[in-house]
Amino acid sequence: MCTPERLTLVSLLLVTVPVTAGLSFLFAPVVLPTTALVAYAFWHLGRPITQLGPMIVYCFAGGALAGVVNAWLTLLLWGLFGAKWLFGDISAGASSVATLLGAGVGLAYGTAYLLPMLIQISTRSLRRTEAIDRCLAGFGLWGLLVLLVGIRFAQAYLGDVDEPVFVVALASAGVHASMFVAGILRWARRRSWLSRVEKGKVPGWLVCEQQRFHAAQLEGLEVFCKPLLERTRQNHLRVLARGQATATSEAYRKLPIAPKYLIV
Repeated sequence: MCTPERLTLVSLLLVTVPVTAGLSFLFAPVVLPTTALVAYAFWHLGRPITQLGPMIVYCFAGGALAGVVNAWLTLLLWGLFGAKWLFGDISAGASSVATLLGAGVGLAYGTAYLLPMLIQISTRSLRRTEAIDRCLAGFGLWGLLVLLVGIRFAQAYLGDVDEPVFVVALASAGVHASMFVAGILRWARRRSWLSRVEKGKVPGWLVCEQQRFHAAQLEGLEVFCKPLLERTRQNHLRVLARGQATATSEAYRKLPIAPKYLIV
């Protein structure tokens, strides 16, 4: 089943793989498995975080630490592929350089991961449909931007991008573009339906002011079709309610109706 957390993980990995391969194509057989594993661990450990501040700290500090772990895992695999014992083959100087380089690269990755991890947090209070739409649109746009920047960086500083990397990056960009379009279209479709309700064109549904209901009736109601970009207008909340009357009935606004959702 599709969930915001699974979408977050898929998007992270779809971006991480081509960017990592583009920056270190010659070492991809060793670097890619460790980077994908560390990226998964980074996402998994960050899942319980629900506050903005701790998540920012986690992405920066955790990203640097994850980069160090990734560097050491890479050295380990490199030693195994070379059929040599790690500590007898890797000097202390090389280990120090790898640690510092890993921390720097990990910090860059953690910074890039900040936006999708924050999007994941922002979906915790939303209905599943709303959360998925926000993830699709947000991750789609994020993935396209990061892939574009990553490939351009590789072209500028490392020369031409290898064809396999370019194909994978193009495929990932296509997936993220599809995610973005799907998220926007799904949200726009519900927004269009809500506009028809506001005009009285959907029998049985009504948009009215929250003053019509008691506070107890509105407690716990979820927001319907929340804007993709966060904005707070608590003093202007309206209510999407459902009743038995039709939209053309003169008694529509006087008959009992049940509040179903809040509208921002």
